[in-house]
Amino acid sequence: MEMNSVRFLLLISVAMVSLSMTVNARPPSSEPCSEPADIIFVVDSSSSIYPVYFHRHVKKFIKDVILKFRIGPGPKDTRIGAILFSTKEYLEFHLNTFDNPDDVVAAVQGIKYRGGNTYTHRALEYVAKEMLVPEHGSRQGVSKLVVIITDGQSTNTAKTVAAADAVKAKGADVFAIGVGHGVYFQELNAMASKPSEQFSFKVSDFKALNSIEQRFSQSTCDALLMTTRPPTTTTTTTTTTTVPTTTTPTTTTTTPTTTTTTPTTTTTTPTTTPTTPTTTTTTTPTTTTTTTTTTTTTAPPTTTTTTPTTTMPTTTTTTTTPPPPTTTTTTTTTTPGKPADIYFLLDASTSVWVVHFRKQVLPFVRDLVSEFQISPLHTRIGLVTFSSEINHEFGLDEYTNLKDLLDAIQPENVDYLTGGTNTGDAIRYVTHKGFDQDSRQGATKIIITVTDGLSQQPKNTAEAAAEARYKGVMMFAVGVGKYVNDEELSEISSKPEQDFKFHVDTFEDLGDVAQTLAHKTCKAVN
Repeated sequence: MEMNSVRFLLLISVAMVSLSMTVNARPPSSEPCSEPADIIFVVDSSSSIYPVYFHRHVKKFIKDVILKFRIGPGPKDTRIGAILFSTKEYLEFHLNTFDNPDDVVAAVQGIKYRGGNTYTHRALEYVAKEMLVPEHGSRQGVSKLVVIITDGQSTNTAKTVAAADAVKAKGADVFAIGVGHGVYFQELNAMASKPSEQFSFKVSDFKALNSIEQRFSQSTCDALLMTTRPPTTTTTTTTTTTVPTTTTPTTTTTTPTTTTTTPTTTTTTPTTTPTTPTTTTTTTPTTTTTTTTTTTTTAPPTTTTTTPTTTMPTTTTTTTTPPPPTTTTTTTTTTPGKPADIYFLLDASTSVWVVHFRKQVLPFVRDLVSEFQISPLHTRIGLVTFSSEINHEFGLDEYTNLKDLLDAIQPENVDYLTGGTNTGDAIRYVTHKGFDQDSRQGATKIIITVTDGLSQQPKNTAEAAAEARYKGVMMFAVGVGKYVNDEELSEISSKPEQDFKFHVDTFEDLGDVAQTLAHKTCKAVN
Protein backbone atom coordinates (compact mmCIF):
# COMPACT_ATOMS: atom_id res chain seq x y z
CA MET A 1 0.00 0.00 0.00
CA GLU A 2 1.44 3.36 -0.98
CA MET A 3 1.96 6.09 1.55
CA ASN A 4 -0.65 8.23 -0.16
CA SER A 5 -3.31 5.56 0.52
CA VAL A 6 -2.51 5.75 4.22
CA ARG A 7 -2.74 9.50 4.00
CA PHE A 8 -6.12 9.28 2.28
CA LEU A 9 -7.41 6.90 4.94
CA LEU A 10 -6.63 9.38 7.66
CA LEU A 11 -7.99 12.29 5.69
CA ILE A 12 -11.32 10.50 5.40
CA SER A 13 -11.26 10.30 9.18
CA VAL A 14 -10.79 14.03 9.44
CA ALA A 15 -13.71 14.58 7.05
CA MET A 16 -15.94 12.25 9.05
CA VAL A 17 -15.03 13.91 12.33
CA SER A 18 -15.90 17.25 10.77
CA LEU A 19 -19.44 16.03 10.07
CA SER A 20 -20.14 16.02 13.80
CA MET A 21 -19.24 19.70 14.01
CA THR A 22 -21.17 22.67 12.68
CA VAL A 23 -21.39 23.04 8.91
CA ASN A 24 -18.69 25.68 8.65
CA ALA A 25 -16.38 24.22 11.29
CA ARG A 26 -13.10 22.80 10.01
CA PRO A 27 -10.23 21.11 11.84
CA PRO A 28 -7.65 23.82 12.41
CA SER A 29 -4.79 21.57 11.35
CA SER A 30 -6.52 20.53 8.13
CA GLU A 31 -4.25 21.40 5.19
CA PRO A 32 -4.41 20.10 1.63
CA CYS A 33 -2.32 17.00 0.99
CA SER A 34 0.86 17.75 -0.90
CA GLU A 35 1.07 14.37 -2.63
CA PRO A 36 -0.97 13.85 -5.82
CA ALA A 37 -3.73 11.24 -6.16
CA ASP A 38 -6.36 10.18 -8.70
CA ILE A 39 -9.51 9.71 -6.61
CA ILE A 40 -12.80 8.28 -7.90
CA PHE A 41 -15.97 8.29 -5.80
CA VAL A 42 -18.39 5.43 -6.54
CA VAL A 43 -21.66 6.43 -4.88
CA ASP A 44 -24.84 4.43 -4.24
CA SER A 45 -27.94 6.33 -5.42
CA SER A 46 -30.48 3.50 -5.14
CA SER A 47 -34.04 3.81 -3.79
CA SER A 48 -33.09 2.52 -0.33
CA ILE A 49 -31.30 5.83 0.27
CA TYR A 50 -33.72 8.64 1.04
CA PRO A 51 -33.09 11.63 -1.27
CA VAL A 52 -32.76 13.98 1.73
CA TYR A 53 -29.94 11.86 3.20
CA PHE A 54 -28.25 11.64 -0.18
CA HIS A 55 -28.19 15.41 -0.69
CA ARG A 56 -27.61 16.47 2.91
CA HIS A 57 -25.09 13.88 4.14
CA VAL A 58 -23.54 11.91 1.27
CA LYS A 59 -22.69 14.90 -0.91
CA LYS A 60 -21.40 16.88 2.07
CA PHE A 61 -19.15 13.99 3.06
CA ILE A 62 -17.69 13.79 -0.46
CA LYS A 63 -17.06 17.56 -0.54
CA ASP A 64 -15.36 17.46 2.86
CA VAL A 65 -13.00 14.71 1.70
CA ILE A 66 -12.25 16.45 -1.60
CA LEU A 67 -11.27 19.67 0.15
CA LYS A 68 -8.53 17.83 2.06
CA PHE A 69 -6.62 17.52 -1.22
CA ARG A 70 -4.89 20.05 -3.42
CA ILE A 71 -6.98 19.96 -6.59
CA GLY A 72 -5.32 21.36 -9.70
CA PRO A 73 -4.03 20.77 -13.23
CA GLY A 74 -0.39 20.18 -12.29
CA PRO A 75 1.45 16.84 -12.12
CA LYS A 76 1.68 17.15 -8.32
CA ASP A 77 -2.01 18.00 -7.89
CA THR A 78 -4.95 15.72 -7.15
CA ARG A 79 -7.71 14.87 -9.63
CA ILE A 80 -11.26 13.81 -8.75
CA GLY A 81 -13.78 11.67 -10.64
CA ALA A 82 -17.27 10.55 -9.65
CA ILE A 83 -19.82 7.96 -10.73
CA LEU A 84 -23.22 7.01 -9.28
CA PHE A 85 -24.93 3.65 -9.42
CA SER A 86 -28.44 2.31 -8.97
CA THR A 87 -30.08 0.15 -11.65
CA LYS A 88 -27.33 1.36 -14.00
CA GLU A 89 -24.16 3.42 -13.72
CA TYR A 90 -24.25 7.23 -14.11
CA LEU A 91 -20.96 8.93 -14.92
CA GLU A 92 -20.82 12.33 -13.24
CA PHE A 93 -17.34 13.45 -14.30
CA HIS A 94 -13.96 11.98 -15.26
CA LEU A 95 -10.64 12.61 -13.53
CA ASN A 96 -9.66 15.19 -16.16
CA THR A 97 -13.03 16.99 -16.38
CA PHE A 98 -12.24 19.64 -13.72
CA ASP A 99 -8.90 21.07 -12.65
CA ASN A 100 -9.82 23.36 -9.74
CA PRO A 101 -11.53 22.73 -6.39
CA ASP A 102 -14.42 25.16 -6.93
CA ASP A 103 -15.55 23.40 -10.10
CA VAL A 104 -15.26 19.97 -8.49
CA VAL A 105 -17.26 21.01 -5.42
CA ALA A 106 -19.90 22.64 -7.65
CA ALA A 107 -20.13 19.46 -9.73
CA VAL A 108 -20.61 17.34 -6.59
CA GLN A 109 -23.26 19.77 -5.37
CA GLY A 110 -25.06 19.37 -8.70
CA ILE A 111 -25.20 15.56 -8.58
CA LYS A 112 -28.79 14.30 -8.89
CA TYR A 113 -30.35 11.53 -6.85
CA ARG A 114 -31.39 8.65 -9.14
CA GLY A 115 -33.30 5.90 -7.28
CA GLY A 116 -33.49 2.30 -8.43
CA ASN A 117 -31.67 -0.88 -7.46
CA THR A 118 -28.13 -1.62 -6.31
CA TYR A 119 -26.08 -2.68 -9.33
CA THR A 120 -22.72 -1.90 -7.76
CA HIS A 121 -20.82 -4.10 -10.21
CA ARG A 122 -21.85 -2.01 -13.21
CA ALA A 123 -20.28 1.12 -11.75
CA LEU A 124 -17.08 -0.70 -10.76
CA GLU A 125 -16.78 -2.30 -14.20
CA TYR A 126 -17.12 1.15 -15.73
CA VAL A 127 -14.44 2.54 -13.40
CA ALA A 128 -11.98 -0.20 -14.41
CA LYS A 129 -12.66 0.04 -18.15
CA GLU A 130 -13.43 3.73 -18.72
CA MET A 131 -12.16 5.84 -15.81
CA LEU A 132 -8.82 4.34 -14.78
CA VAL A 133 -7.42 4.98 -18.26
CA PRO A 134 -5.01 7.70 -19.50
CA GLU A 135 -7.51 9.24 -21.95
CA HIS A 136 -9.86 10.02 -19.06
CA GLY A 137 -7.25 11.42 -16.72
CA SER A 138 -5.66 8.46 -14.92
CA ARG A 139 -1.92 9.13 -14.54
CA GLN A 140 0.98 6.74 -14.45
CA GLY A 141 2.98 6.87 -11.22
CA VAL A 142 0.17 8.56 -9.26
CA SER A 143 -1.74 6.79 -6.47
CA LYS A 144 -5.22 5.69 -7.53
CA LEU A 145 -7.92 5.64 -4.86
CA VAL A 146 -11.50 4.42 -5.36
CA VAL A 147 -14.05 5.21 -2.63
CA ILE A 148 -17.29 3.20 -2.61
CA ILE A 149 -20.18 4.53 -0.51
CA THR A 150 -23.21 2.23 -0.22
CA ASP A 151 -26.09 1.49 2.13
CA GLY A 152 -26.83 -2.14 1.24
CA GLN A 153 -25.93 -5.35 -0.46
CA SER A 154 -25.49 -5.27 -4.21
CA THR A 155 -27.84 -7.13 -6.54
CA ASN A 156 -25.12 -9.61 -7.50
CA THR A 157 -22.35 -10.16 -4.95
CA ALA A 158 -20.19 -12.38 -7.17
CA LYS A 159 -20.15 -9.82 -10.00
CA THR A 160 -19.53 -6.97 -7.56
CA VAL A 161 -16.51 -8.63 -5.97
CA ALA A 162 -15.11 -9.56 -9.40
CA ALA A 163 -15.54 -5.95 -10.57
CA ALA A 164 -13.80 -4.64 -7.43
CA ASP A 165 -10.92 -7.03 -8.16
CA ALA A 166 -10.70 -5.61 -11.69
CA VAL A 167 -10.38 -2.12 -10.18
CA LYS A 168 -7.61 -3.32 -7.85
CA ALA A 169 -5.88 -4.97 -10.80
CA LYS A 170 -5.61 -1.48 -12.32
CA GLY A 171 -3.45 -0.53 -9.32
CA ALA A 172 -6.13 1.24 -7.30
CA ASP A 173 -6.66 1.00 -3.55
CA VAL A 174 -10.37 0.51 -2.82
CA PHE A 175 -12.08 2.02 0.23
CA ALA A 176 -15.58 0.69 1.02
CA ILE A 177 -17.90 2.62 3.35
CA GLY A 178 -21.13 0.87 4.36
CA VAL A 179 -23.97 2.90 5.87
CA GLY A 180 -26.92 1.43 7.79
CA HIS A 181 -28.19 -2.01 8.76
CA GLY A 182 -28.63 -3.33 5.24
CA VAL A 183 -24.90 -3.52 4.56
CA TYR A 184 -23.53 -6.99 3.81
CA PHE A 185 -20.19 -7.14 5.67
CA GLN A 186 -18.65 -9.95 3.65
CA GLU A 187 -19.29 -8.09 0.42
CA LEU A 188 -18.03 -4.80 1.86
CA ASN A 189 -14.79 -6.41 3.04
CA ALA A 190 -14.35 -8.28 -0.24
CA MET A 191 -14.69 -5.05 -2.23
CA ALA A 192 -12.19 -3.20 -0.04
CA SER A 193 -8.43 -3.51 -0.23
CA LYS A 194 -6.60 -5.28 2.59
CA PRO A 195 -6.30 -5.07 5.51
CA SER A 196 -10.06 -4.65 5.96
CA GLU A 197 -9.71 -2.69 9.20
CA GLN A 198 -7.99 0.08 7.22
CA PHE A 199 -10.06 0.06 4.05
CA SER A 200 -13.54 -1.12 5.09
CA PHE A 201 -15.82 1.02 7.28
CA LYS A 202 -19.34 0.74 8.65
CA VAL A 203 -21.55 3.45 10.15
CA SER A 204 -25.07 3.11 11.56
CA ASP A 205 -26.78 5.68 9.33
CA PHE A 206 -26.09 8.65 7.08
CA LYS A 207 -26.71 11.16 9.84
CA ALA A 208 -24.09 9.42 11.98
CA LEU A 209 -21.19 9.16 9.53
CA ASN A 210 -19.06 10.62 12.30
CA SER A 211 -19.68 7.50 14.41
CA ILE A 212 -16.50 5.95 13.04
CA GLU A 213 -14.57 8.85 14.51
CA GLN A 214 -13.18 6.58 17.24
CA ARG A 215 -11.49 4.28 14.74
CA PHE A 216 -9.97 7.19 12.91
CA SER A 217 -9.18 9.52 15.80
CA GLN A 218 -6.13 7.45 16.79
CA SER A 219 -4.33 9.03 13.89
CA THR A 220 -4.27 12.57 12.54
CA CYS A 221 -3.04 14.21 9.43
CA ASP A 222 0.15 15.10 11.30
CA ALA A 223 0.73 11.46 12.24
CA LEU A 224 0.12 10.55 8.63
CA LEU A 225 3.16 12.49 7.51
CA MET A 226 5.32 10.37 9.82
CA THR A 227 3.70 7.06 8.94
CA THR A 228 5.66 4.85 6.61
CA ARG A 229 3.90 1.55 6.17
CA PRO A 230 4.48 0.37 2.64
CA PRO A 231 3.24 -3.24 2.70
CA THR A 232 2.70 -3.46 -1.05
CA THR A 233 2.28 -7.20 -0.62
CA THR A 234 -1.03 -6.56 1.07
CA THR A 235 -2.50 -5.55 -2.26
CA THR A 236 -1.50 -8.90 -3.75
CA THR A 237 -3.16 -10.73 -0.87
CA THR A 238 -6.44 -9.07 -1.85
CA THR A 239 -6.99 -11.51 -4.70
CA THR A 240 -6.49 -14.52 -2.47
CA THR A 241 -8.82 -13.24 0.21
CA THR A 242 -11.54 -12.27 -2.22
CA VAL A 243 -11.94 -15.71 -3.80
CA PRO A 244 -13.64 -17.40 -0.81
CA THR A 245 -16.20 -14.61 -0.68
CA THR A 246 -17.03 -15.14 -4.34
CA THR A 247 -17.44 -18.88 -3.94
CA THR A 248 -20.29 -18.56 -1.48
CA PRO A 249 -22.79 -17.11 -3.99
CA THR A 250 -21.54 -19.40 -6.77
CA THR A 251 -22.23 -22.58 -4.80
CA THR A 252 -25.64 -21.45 -3.72
CA THR A 253 -26.52 -20.41 -7.24
CA THR A 254 -26.41 -24.01 -8.45
CA THR A 255 -29.31 -24.99 -6.20
CA PRO A 256 -32.01 -23.06 -8.10
CA THR A 257 -30.74 -24.25 -11.47
CA THR A 258 -32.46 -27.60 -10.89
CA THR A 259 -35.65 -25.83 -9.98
CA THR A 260 -35.41 -23.71 -13.09
CA THR A 261 -35.53 -26.51 -15.63
CA THR A 262 -38.63 -28.20 -14.31
CA PRO A 263 -41.02 -25.23 -14.26
CA THR A 264 -39.83 -23.68 -17.48
CA THR A 265 -40.49 -26.79 -19.58
CA THR A 266 -43.75 -27.64 -17.87
CA THR A 267 -45.01 -24.12 -18.20
CA THR A 268 -44.38 -23.43 -21.85
CA THR A 269 -44.99 -26.82 -23.47
CA PRO A 270 -48.35 -27.80 -22.01
CA THR A 271 -49.79 -24.38 -22.68
CA THR A 272 -49.96 -25.24 -26.37
CA THR A 273 -51.08 -28.83 -25.76
CA PRO A 274 -54.71 -28.08 -24.79
CA THR A 275 -55.39 -26.31 -28.07
CA THR A 276 -53.86 -29.03 -30.23
CA PRO A 277 -56.03 -31.98 -29.09
CA THR A 278 -59.16 -29.91 -29.63
CA THR A 279 -58.18 -29.28 -33.26
CA THR A 280 -57.24 -32.94 -33.76
CA THR A 281 -60.61 -34.24 -32.63
CA THR A 282 -62.44 -31.97 -35.05
CA THR A 283 -60.35 -32.82 -38.11
CA THR A 284 -58.97 -36.29 -37.54
CA PRO A 285 -58.41 -37.32 -41.22
CA THR A 286 -56.90 -34.07 -42.44
CA THR A 287 -54.59 -33.34 -39.54
CA THR A 288 -52.73 -36.60 -39.21
CA THR A 289 -49.45 -34.68 -39.04
CA THR A 290 -50.77 -32.58 -36.18
CA THR A 291 -51.79 -35.75 -34.34
CA THR A 292 -48.29 -37.10 -34.68
CA THR A 293 -46.77 -33.88 -33.37
CA THR A 294 -49.08 -33.84 -30.37
CA THR A 295 -48.37 -37.42 -29.46
CA THR A 296 -44.65 -36.84 -29.86
CA THR A 297 -44.82 -34.01 -27.33
CA THR A 298 -46.63 -36.14 -24.75
CA ALA A 299 -45.06 -39.56 -25.21
CA PRO A 300 -42.28 -39.68 -27.82
CA PRO A 301 -41.59 -43.46 -27.74
CA THR A 302 -45.23 -44.58 -28.31
CA THR A 303 -45.74 -42.33 -31.31
CA THR A 304 -42.58 -43.28 -33.13
CA THR A 305 -43.31 -47.01 -33.02
CA THR A 306 -47.07 -47.10 -33.49
CA THR A 307 -47.81 -44.32 -36.01
CA PRO A 308 -46.96 -46.24 -39.25
CA THR A 309 -48.62 -49.55 -38.23
CA THR A 310 -51.90 -48.58 -36.63
CA THR A 311 -53.72 -45.42 -37.49
CA MET A 312 -56.81 -46.15 -35.34
CA PRO A 313 -54.93 -46.66 -32.07
CA THR A 314 -53.27 -43.35 -32.75
CA THR A 315 -56.68 -41.73 -32.50
CA THR A 316 -57.30 -43.72 -29.32
CA THR A 317 -53.99 -42.52 -27.97
CA THR A 318 -55.05 -38.97 -28.74
CA THR A 319 -58.20 -39.59 -26.72
CA THR A 320 -56.04 -40.89 -23.90
CA THR A 321 -53.85 -37.77 -24.10
CA PRO A 322 -56.52 -35.36 -22.73
CA PRO A 323 -56.52 -36.96 -19.22
CA PRO A 324 -52.84 -36.05 -18.62
CA PRO A 325 -53.81 -32.46 -19.38
CA THR A 326 -55.42 -32.60 -15.96
CA THR A 327 -51.94 -31.26 -15.26
CA THR A 328 -52.63 -28.80 -18.04
CA THR A 329 -55.40 -27.30 -15.96
CA THR A 330 -52.79 -26.46 -13.33
CA THR A 331 -50.17 -25.44 -15.87
CA THR A 332 -52.47 -23.26 -17.91
CA THR A 333 -53.49 -21.43 -14.79
CA THR A 334 -49.89 -20.89 -13.74
CA THR A 335 -48.99 -19.40 -17.10
CA PRO A 336 -51.04 -16.23 -17.48
CA GLY A 337 -52.04 -15.45 -21.05
CA LYS A 338 -52.10 -11.74 -20.23
CA PRO A 339 -49.04 -9.84 -19.00
CA ALA A 340 -48.68 -9.45 -15.23
CA ASP A 341 -46.46 -7.22 -13.08
CA ILE A 342 -46.12 -8.84 -9.65
CA TYR A 343 -44.45 -7.37 -6.57
CA PHE A 344 -43.63 -9.57 -3.57
CA LEU A 345 -43.76 -7.64 -0.31
CA LEU A 346 -41.89 -9.61 2.37
CA ASP A 347 -42.02 -8.92 6.10
CA ALA A 348 -38.38 -8.92 7.31
CA SER A 349 -39.07 -7.54 10.80
CA THR A 350 -37.56 -8.91 14.01
CA SER A 351 -40.57 -11.15 14.70
CA VAL A 352 -39.71 -13.14 11.57
CA TRP A 353 -36.65 -15.13 12.57
CA VAL A 354 -33.80 -14.86 10.11
CA VAL A 355 -33.76 -18.67 9.71
CA HIS A 356 -37.45 -18.67 8.75
CA PHE A 357 -36.92 -15.77 6.38
CA ARG A 358 -34.06 -17.44 4.56
CA LYS A 359 -35.13 -21.09 4.71
CA GLN A 360 -38.91 -20.83 4.31
CA VAL A 361 -40.01 -17.41 3.03
CA LEU A 362 -37.47 -17.03 0.21
CA PRO A 363 -37.88 -20.65 -1.04
CA PHE A 364 -41.66 -20.06 -1.00
CA VAL A 365 -41.19 -17.03 -3.27
CA ARG A 366 -38.85 -18.98 -5.55
CA ASP A 367 -41.40 -21.80 -5.83
CA LEU A 368 -44.11 -19.31 -6.73
CA VAL A 369 -42.18 -17.43 -9.40
CA SER A 370 -41.16 -20.76 -10.94
CA GLU A 371 -44.82 -21.27 -11.83
CA PHE A 372 -44.87 -18.21 -14.09
CA GLN A 373 -43.53 -17.55 -17.55
CA ILE A 374 -40.89 -14.94 -16.78
CA SER A 375 -40.12 -12.67 -19.72
CA PRO A 376 -40.43 -9.00 -20.71
CA LEU A 377 -43.67 -9.84 -22.55
CA HIS A 378 -45.29 -12.11 -19.96
CA THR A 379 -44.77 -12.03 -16.18
CA ARG A 380 -42.31 -9.67 -14.49
CA ILE A 381 -41.39 -9.80 -10.81
CA GLY A 382 -40.27 -7.14 -8.31
CA LEU A 383 -39.29 -7.64 -4.67
CA VAL A 384 -39.46 -5.35 -1.63
CA THR A 385 -38.61 -6.28 1.96
CA PHE A 386 -39.86 -4.23 4.88
CA SER A 387 -39.55 -3.78 8.63
CA SER A 388 -39.47 -0.28 10.14
CA GLU A 389 -37.93 0.74 6.82
CA ILE A 390 -38.50 -0.27 3.21
CA ASN A 391 -35.82 -1.99 1.15
CA HIS A 392 -36.35 -2.17 -2.62
CA GLU A 393 -34.46 -5.33 -3.61
CA PHE A 394 -35.19 -5.22 -7.35
CA GLY A 395 -37.70 -3.77 -9.78
CA LEU A 396 -39.95 -5.26 -12.44
CA ASP A 397 -37.61 -4.64 -15.35
CA GLU A 398 -34.44 -6.13 -13.88
CA TYR A 399 -34.73 -9.89 -14.42
CA THR A 400 -36.07 -11.05 -17.76
CA ASN A 401 -35.58 -14.80 -17.33
CA LEU A 402 -36.31 -17.32 -14.60
CA LYS A 403 -32.73 -18.36 -13.88
CA ASP A 404 -31.51 -14.82 -13.11
CA LEU A 405 -34.65 -14.14 -11.11
CA LEU A 406 -34.16 -17.25 -8.95
CA ASP A 407 -30.53 -16.26 -8.37
CA ALA A 408 -31.67 -12.83 -7.16
CA ILE A 409 -33.99 -14.43 -4.56
CA GLN A 410 -31.19 -16.41 -2.89
CA PRO A 411 -30.56 -15.61 0.83
CA GLU A 412 -27.21 -13.96 0.11
CA ASN A 413 -28.93 -11.50 -2.25
CA VAL A 414 -31.99 -10.49 -0.17
CA ASP A 415 -31.58 -8.41 2.98
CA TYR A 416 -33.04 -9.56 6.30
CA LEU A 417 -33.71 -6.24 8.03
CA THR A 418 -35.02 -6.58 11.65
CA GLY A 419 -37.11 -3.82 13.22
CA GLY A 420 -40.84 -3.07 13.37
CA THR A 421 -43.63 -3.92 10.91
CA ASN A 422 -44.34 -0.91 8.71
CA THR A 423 -46.66 -2.69 6.27
CA GLY A 424 -48.60 0.42 5.25
CA ASP A 425 -45.61 2.41 4.00
CA ALA A 426 -44.31 -0.67 2.18
CA ILE A 427 -47.61 -1.07 0.29
CA ARG A 428 -47.65 2.64 -0.49
CA TYR A 429 -44.04 2.49 -1.71
CA VAL A 430 -44.80 -0.32 -4.17
CA THR A 431 -48.00 1.38 -5.36
CA HIS A 432 -46.29 4.68 -6.10
CA LYS A 433 -42.67 3.83 -6.85
CA GLY A 434 -42.75 0.19 -7.92
CA PHE A 435 -45.74 0.33 -10.25
CA ASP A 436 -45.79 3.98 -11.26
CA GLN A 437 -42.19 3.88 -12.48
CA ASP A 438 -41.89 0.44 -14.06
CA SER A 439 -45.32 -1.07 -14.72
CA ARG A 440 -46.52 -1.74 -18.28
CA GLN A 441 -49.74 -0.37 -19.66
CA GLY A 442 -52.32 -3.15 -19.88
CA ALA A 443 -50.46 -5.45 -17.47
CA THR A 444 -52.29 -6.71 -14.37
CA LYS A 445 -50.70 -5.24 -11.24
CA ILE A 446 -50.43 -7.61 -8.27
CA ILE A 447 -48.97 -7.32 -4.75
CA ILE A 448 -48.35 -10.51 -2.76
CA THR A 449 -47.67 -9.67 0.91
CA VAL A 450 -46.17 -12.24 3.29
CA THR A 451 -46.30 -11.20 6.97
CA ASP A 452 -46.33 -12.78 10.43
CA GLY A 453 -47.97 -10.08 12.54
CA LEU A 454 -50.03 -6.95 13.00
CA SER A 455 -48.53 -3.82 11.48
CA GLN A 456 -47.41 -0.92 13.67
CA GLN A 457 -50.08 1.41 12.25
CA PRO A 458 -53.16 -0.62 11.24
CA LYS A 459 -55.05 2.47 10.07
CA ASN A 460 -52.18 3.54 7.82
CA THR A 461 -51.96 -0.02 6.48
CA ALA A 462 -55.69 -0.18 5.69
CA GLU A 463 -55.57 3.20 3.93
CA ALA A 464 -52.51 2.22 1.87
CA ALA A 465 -54.16 -1.05 0.81
CA ALA A 466 -57.40 0.75 -0.10
CA GLU A 467 -55.44 3.22 -2.23
CA ALA A 468 -53.60 0.38 -3.98
CA ARG A 469 -56.88 -1.37 -4.81
CA TYR A 470 -58.36 1.93 -6.02
CA LYS A 471 -55.41 2.24 -8.42
CA GLY A 472 -56.21 -1.19 -9.85
CA VAL A 473 -53.73 -3.31 -7.89
CA MET A 474 -54.89 -6.83 -7.00
CA MET A 475 -53.73 -7.78 -3.52
CA PHE A 476 -52.91 -11.22 -2.16
CA ALA A 477 -52.03 -11.60 1.52
CA VAL A 478 -50.35 -14.58 3.20
CA GLY A 479 -50.39 -14.53 7.00
CA VAL A 480 -48.09 -16.82 8.98
CA GLY A 481 -48.52 -17.90 12.61
CA LYS A 482 -50.85 -17.10 15.48
CA TYR A 483 -50.00 -13.40 15.81
CA VAL A 484 -51.44 -12.44 12.45
CA ASN A 485 -54.43 -10.14 12.78
CA ASP A 486 -57.18 -11.66 10.65
CA GLU A 487 -58.99 -8.35 10.22
CA GLU A 488 -55.86 -6.64 8.91
CA LEU A 489 -55.13 -9.59 6.65
CA SER A 490 -58.56 -9.00 5.12
CA GLU A 491 -57.76 -5.28 4.77
CA ILE A 492 -54.66 -5.99 2.68
CA SER A 493 -56.42 -8.53 0.44
CA SER A 494 -58.69 -8.07 -2.55
CA LYS A 495 -62.15 -9.63 -2.63
CA PRO A 496 -63.43 -12.34 -2.54
CA GLU A 497 -61.25 -13.31 0.43
CA GLN A 498 -61.26 -17.02 -0.39
CA ASP A 499 -59.28 -16.18 -3.54
CA PHE A 500 -56.93 -13.54 -2.16
CA LYS A 501 -56.36 -14.25 1.54
CA PHE A 502 -54.27 -17.13 2.93
CA HIS A 503 -53.25 -18.12 6.45
CA VAL A 504 -50.84 -20.86 7.53
CA ASP A 505 -49.89 -21.92 11.05
CA THR A 506 -46.11 -21.97 10.62
CA PHE A 507 -43.46 -20.88 8.12
CA GLU A 508 -42.86 -24.55 7.32
CA ASP A 509 -46.46 -24.69 6.00
CA LEU A 510 -45.89 -22.02 3.35
CA GLY A 511 -45.07 -24.66 0.76
CA ASP A 512 -48.57 -26.11 1.18
CA VAL A 513 -50.22 -23.01 -0.28
CA ALA A 514 -47.68 -22.22 -3.02
CA GLN A 515 -49.48 -24.14 -5.77
CA THR A 516 -52.92 -22.81 -4.78
CA LEU A 517 -51.64 -19.23 -4.60
CA ALA A 518 -50.03 -19.56 -8.04
CA HIS A 519 -53.32 -20.93 -9.40
CA LYS A 520 -55.34 -18.07 -7.87
CA THR A 521 -52.84 -15.47 -9.09
CA CYS A 522 -53.13 -16.65 -12.69
CA LYS A 523 -56.90 -16.80 -12.37
CA ALA A 524 -56.86 -13.15 -11.26
CA VAL A 525 -54.71 -12.19 -14.26
CA ASN A 526 -56.82 -13.99 -16.83
